[in-house]
Amino acid sequence: MNPYDEKKVKRALLSRMLGYTLTNLNQFERQTDGLGQFISVFSEIREIWFERHFLAAWQYCLRYFDVWRNLVRFDSRDNERSVVNLRHLSDLLSQHSGKYQGPKNLLNWYLKQVASPSDREWELERSLSTDAGIQLMTIHQSKGLEFKIVFLLNANGSFREINKTLNFSTKETINEMTKQVEQQRVIAIDDKTALSEIEVQQHQSRAQAEQNRLWYVALTRASHRIYTVLNKGKTETTSGVNFWRVQPTLFSHISATDEPLLTSKPLPYKEDREVVVELLAIPQPQLKLYPRLKTSFSALAQHLTKQQALDVLATYTNNETAADDEVLVVESINDIDDLSNEAEKIPWIARNFPMGTHAGNFLHEIFEHLDFQDQSSWDLEIYRRFKNDYSTLKKQVFEKYQALLGDGIREQDCEERLIADVKSWLNDILSTPFGNEFMLGQLEPNTYLSEFPFYLALSDQVFASQRIHQLFQEYDIFIPTLNSAESARFLNGSIDLVYQSEGKYYIADYKSNFLGETVQSYTQNEIAKNMSQSSYWLQASLYLVALHRYLKERLHGYDIEQHLGGATYLYLRGMTGQENMGVCHWQPSPEFIQRLDAMLGYYAVQKLA
Repeated sequence: MNPYDEKKVKRALLSRMLGYTLTNLNQFERQTDGLGQFISVFSEIREIWFERHFLAAWQYCLRYFDVWRNLVRFDSRDNERSVVNLRHLSDLLSQHSGKYQGPKNLLNWYLKQVASPSDREWELERSLSTDAGIQLMTIHQSKGLEFKIVFLLNANGSFREINKTLNFSTKETINEMTKQVEQQRVIAIDDKTALSEIEVQQHQSRAQAEQNRLWYVALTRASHRIYTVLNKGKTETTSGVNFWRVQPTLFSHISATDEPLLTSKPLPYKEDREVVVELLAIPQPQLKLYPRLKTSFSALAQHLTKQQALDVLATYTNNETAADDEVLVVESINDIDDLSNEAEKIPWIARNFPMGTHAGNFLHEIFEHLDFQDQSSWDLEIYRRFKNDYSTLKKQVFEKYQALLGDGIREQDCEERLIADVKSWLNDILSTPFGNEFMLGQLEPNTYLSEFPFYLALSDQVFASQRIHQLFQEYDIFIPTLNSAESARFLNGSIDLVYQSEGKYYIADYKSNFLGETVQSYTQNEIAKNMSQSSYWLQASLYLVALHRYLKERLHGYDIEQHLGGATYLYLRGMTGQENMGVCHWQPSPEFIQRLDAMLGYYAVQKLA
């Protein structure tokens, strides 16, 4: 359902069904395509689901990842249970996928069943061939089987044939040729008036002997221990187990013993009392309290003082909320009207594309999987994303098309225009020059990485927020004052784009912030103001430190002045193809990055020292 969510993809790969390990994931991180190969497979499986329904997609997934082999590749007592459960679950999902069509509907139905099981027969756990539970069967059914522990019920009950219709006996006859006495077997209808007493007695003796042999079978089914439950008051009978029990010469065992008879009184109830154990622990140091193991730029930004973190968005009302790392800026309507006649407006799709987290995620995912140099797949990529994950976003844009073109426009026409407009917008973004006439459209597949994750080790001290703020002031960079905050072990995040150009490594961050309807709202000066308001200078600095540490470990002969480039913030709505519009490129000095790197500290190095 979410093939482009790397967190979910990694969790799936680490599951027992798919069978990958953390070592495998680390190896994928070093490869050019990384998780891309699996993202493509999951995307293909999802397409099979939509086109050929659930079972075809599920079977393809099982074969591709060799799931059945993964489940049993290690010796485990629950291997058979895992296989039976997965087969059972596959059958259930296949049966109900016709009624609950589509991934979300089927998932919602499945979660509902898990949350409120009804114990219907079809959803009960299937038994195993080697199930260790209690099995109830007749002595005839147990022939040839063996169990560790066996209970024999009614082991001394009176023998009585049920629904007897035939009588088996023998009679002696003289062979006229040999003149010898021979026995002849007689089968007759069980009629007491027609059968002699001898014939009835012969049949009873044979039936009793067969019954005794049957109880011998029962006595020899256990490999560890057997319990025979006798009826009260019938311990001296010779039927059932007692036939063998009272004749030790026929059947005996060194561990056989008689237990006292059960009484009708209930066993006394013993309450399990809870014992409260007091745990003693050394108090944690006050200056080393870590409320979380890791933090991020978004978490650090939450420590901005309330007054300085206030944005013009505070009075803006919209159904969509701002993303964690994005602040939407909306100009007053009067200002826009005044400028619209004098200044050039940004394209219609950039002005009217929805705002907020949902829209920002859409644009980020588009650029994560877009081929910058091959536009042949753009239409399909945009269509898939609107169809599968962002149908609500598409509906919002459709409403604006209807307001622009009239209610009579067909949905198909809206869809075609939407894909064409987004594609044109993407083309403008990739063809916008910045820096030394550089454009994103020049990037070849092996010269950049999208959504580059990092874990940045921090010092084992309180986070040096005031020192960091003073460092930015020293270099005339304005960021809102940070409140004091406890440190975390790591700072983690994901850089939208890391790319190489002319021997240097740069970072880029996509921003969907709305700064206004005109091109003049997206000049470098306007973007710099918004970056100060949103503390993006701090974000860019942290990302550059993370890239600096990465290159220092991985790039042979690394030199910060020679190899570390700057940070480029791309305000997508303002990138119209004009040079440096919608773009803010920042190249901090190597000294600034090195000083910030030292302030953040190295937890692992300090511990080793």
